[in-house]
Amino acid sequence: MERPIRREANGFTSQGHTAMNTATTKSSKTSLGPPPSVNPDTATQPAPERPAKMVTPKILLALGALLAPLGLSEAIMRVEGYQPLGALADGRAPILTVSTNQDMVYELTPGSHGTAWGCDVQINSHGFRDREYSLAPPEGAFRVAVLGDSITFGNHMPASATFADQLEARLADQQVEVLNFGVGGYDTLNEAALLEEHGVAFSPDLVVIGYCINDVGVYSTNLTYIKSLERYSSAIYNLRIFQYMGVQADRQKLAEDMATANGGDDFLRTYAGRIADVSGDGELARLQGELTEWVAAHPQPGKGHGFIESYTEPIRLGRIRYGLDWIQRLADEHGFQALLVPIPLLHEAAHPEAYDLVHEIVEREARLAGLDVLSVRDAFEGLTPEDLRVRAGDTVHLNPFGHKILAEELESWLRQHEFRVALGE
Repeated sequence: MERPIRREANGFTSQGHTAMNTATTKSSKTSLGPPPSVNPDTATQPAPERPAKMVTPKILLALGALLAPLGLSEAIMRVEGYQPLGALADGRAPILTVSTNQDMVYELTPGSHGTAWGCDVQINSHGFRDREYSLAPPEGAFRVAVLGDSITFGNHMPASATFADQLEARLADQQVEVLNFGVGGYDTLNEAALLEEHGVAFSPDLVVIGYCINDVGVYSTNLTYIKSLERYSSAIYNLRIFQYMGVQADRQKLAEDMATANGGDDFLRTYAGRIADVSGDGELARLQGELTEWVAAHPQPGKGHGFIESYTEPIRLGRIRYGLDWIQRLADEHGFQALLVPIPLLHEAAHPEAYDLVHEIVEREARLAGLDVLSVRDAFEGLTPEDLRVRAGDTVHLNPFGHKILAEELESWLRQHEFRVALGE
């Protein structure tokens, strides 16, 4: 009996489907050719390497043309002894250090020594340029602490030539000690902070502030030098040519930093809380107004009048007032007398009317704070900058003869005033 054929839904029989699959499978198997033959030697060998390119003579010549001038420059600099960073590292590096007191900014390193600012510098164990002193003054001695900037410090001269040392020598027959706390680049605010941080510990009877007229400025180059030393610690700066490039870059940065730091906005941000309000001082406004009129009547395009113009700005006078008030507060707390000595610039004779106003402003600020004032301008009358400057072109720093005049004026002032020690009266 013939079996019935079962139809699927797709119209194919199950037997036909099976047969087709079988045929297809066979057909596929028979259509595949033999596997490709593989040569084992060829399969295991890597692709041939390209020959390395050789440095051509032209490249060598180009490198030589580039390096030869640099090498020659390096050799010449070494023969000539050019090593600005070496001089910097041997001089200021050990002497200056960043201060933990934000108002001092930087200070002298106790026990350091070196050659810097054109002179041999020896810093004592307490951190100032002078011989060693005990914290407590000797029995019956009268002690003077001198604050100031690079003039007081004694740039370009031995410590013995400074007016502080000369004053002590002039009073050698008396029990008078004169301690020199001068730090280059400091102004009144820095000096007030130093006095509080270190000076009052020496129990001074008199504090003298050697006020240079340029102390109205705010930016000192010393901090830039300290920071630059960190960069120059790299071995690449052993090469003189890189030292040269570094010095040139620093000069540019210094000019930019000074312009920025002395700008009004940066000034206000940097010294926020350290600027006294002078807005209600009518007499100061009058003096500043006269000075502003003088500046307008004597234009110097592209140059200006420098420190003279700074005294026309209320915020700068506010900072000076804050510093002087701080010193007087310390005087009241610790029982010493404070004396401000405005030290004139060497070119003031060129603009006497303007500098008369500047000195009047400074002396008035000191008296308002409660300080005594010793004016020394008359003592320098008739002397030329060449008579007084410590080196050619310097309009700020006095030579030993100029320091001698300051010492004489201070000695005279001391002998005219009654203190706890009789000074040869």
